[in-house]
Amino acid sequence: MSGSFQEFAISCQGCPEQNPIKGRCLICNLFMCMNCCMLHQVNELNLYNQHKIVDIEITGSTDQRYDSIVNCELHRQRGCGFCKQCEDVVCTMCVSQPHRDHHIIDMDSGCTFSLYKLKARSSKYQEIIVDMFRHQNTLGSMKQSGYSKLETEVQNIQRQGKTLKDAIDAHTNKLLLELGKKWEAMKNDIEEEEKKTNKYGIELEARNNNLTNIVDSKNKSAVFEAARAEMSFDLRIDLQTEFDSLPEFNPGKVTECGIESLYGIVKHVEEQNIPTSISLSVLESYKSKLPSIDNIACCPDGSILINAEKSYAFEGELHHVKLFNGSLQKIHEFVVNFKSMALMPSGDLLLSTEDTVLRTLSAENKLEESKYSVAPLKTTAALHITSDGKIIVSATEYCLYELGKKKIIVMNLNGEHIKTYSVDNNKKPLFEYDSTPFKVTSDKSRNIYVIDKQKFPHLYNGKLVILSGDDGDEVKCIYKGLESSVRGKFTPTDLVVTESSRVILCDAANLTLHILNTSGQCLSTQSLFKLSIKRTPNVLP
Repeated sequence: MSGSFQEFAISCQGCPEQNPIKGRCLICNLFMCMNCCMLHQVNELNLYNQHKIVDIEITGSTDQRYDSIVNCELHRQRGCGFCKQCEDVVCTMCVSQPHRDHHIIDMDSGCTFSLYKLKARSSKYQEIIVDMFRHQNTLGSMKQSGYSKLETEVQNIQRQGKTLKDAIDAHTNKLLLELGKKWEAMKNDIEEEEKKTNKYGIELEARNNNLTNIVDSKNKSAVFEAARAEMSFDLRIDLQTEFDSLPEFNPGKVTECGIESLYGIVKHVEEQNIPTSISLSVLESYKSKLPSIDNIACCPDGSILINAEKSYAFEGELHHVKLFNGSLQKIHEFVVNFKSMALMPSGDLLLSTEDTVLRTLSAENKLEESKYSVAPLKTTAALHITSDGKIIVSATEYCLYELGKKKIIVMNLNGEHIKTYSVDNNKKPLFEYDSTPFKVTSDKSRNIYVIDKQKFPHLYNGKLVILSGDDGDEVKCIYKGLESSVRGKFTPTDLVVTESSRVILCDAANLTLHILNTSGQCLSTQSLFKLSIKRTPNVLP
């Protein structure tokens, strides 16, 4: 049974992206891509730092050779065969009585049969080790998120404290102490889970190493003994997936009430769960003759507006269609070029044409300027209308907007500017000079999500900026993709916020959907390749 690794492993066993194999861990017997090889040896708990990764060119399998004598367990006589029904070595006495009508095979075949079972068990160990490795990374992310949230909540408490006099200092210390105790309890729970995971991982590694040594030894006696022992070992592990979340600071108004209502309290928020895997599937697909689809808007009657931008050989068109019997049926089409669109409560379509004023397209196909102006700036492709009728648009200086200053402007339906975002929490420019706000949306809590994408090809990258929609101007989070990105790039093309407050972000560089919560924590990813989607979508409706 000789051959190379290609006979039994064609893709990375450490990640779901089916990346090409670059190396193999001799301890775990895992074939991994280059990224997983690095992660396998560099992790917070140093769980695998003694493992040896070798290049795939020097790995492979060898012929199986069994060269030892094994006695049966019942009569302690030399074994003459193997009972497949009982999965045990038998002697001549066994064959004549206890195993008389059983299926008996030769010793080498029996050893091969048991080896197959041991290898299956070893593979199960490997799967659990990989799952714990991912679980460990998730725990580390939760702890890092906790540190970040701790810092934010402490700043909120201190900011509220600035409005009060020395008489409330004692209450300030009380709140900080309470918050610290809550964080210590939360951190201790996470670290306790980390210790348990580490301990169980070490135990499984030891068992797996023992199996590996037995498999390599070609010793029949050891093989059968290990097979019997492993069948009674319980692989189940109870991984804790729910932890208390860090409380949030709830500030009170400055009145003549008591000190507690004046300053605020630390309140409990919903439990923080370690996400289980999120699975998506394609329900239906439709073909279009458009060269590209750059914008989609869903109408109240179930019909859809689809836009393809102007290109070198294409004028740019807006198609009004409906879905019927697996096909797109055209209702109307209109030749018009714009960067983005949003459906207004009145039914008119609001368009961004990279000008100082947004335009409207009425149901009668009348295109005209609206009262929504960003002058002297010009709009970009980021345009969105919230559920409560607020208009969010990105604007920039000069026509070469990728080199100018950028703003996110929030307007009411009368065209009045009610809020502007242009700097971060440190009063530095929110968007980089070589990037542009590309897409924008919001959630039911009024948080604003902006895709900021670099324009130069050699720097083509991006980030998601999450802005707080309350009275403050705070930047809640900046998400730049996962550190384990295969290509080292993160190029978001569009995003959507679901009714369950999950942010789905499309990453073109890795052909992946990122599923985030509203705090910017990545809960899961979904490979588009596994959904048989070979090209990255430009838009998520």
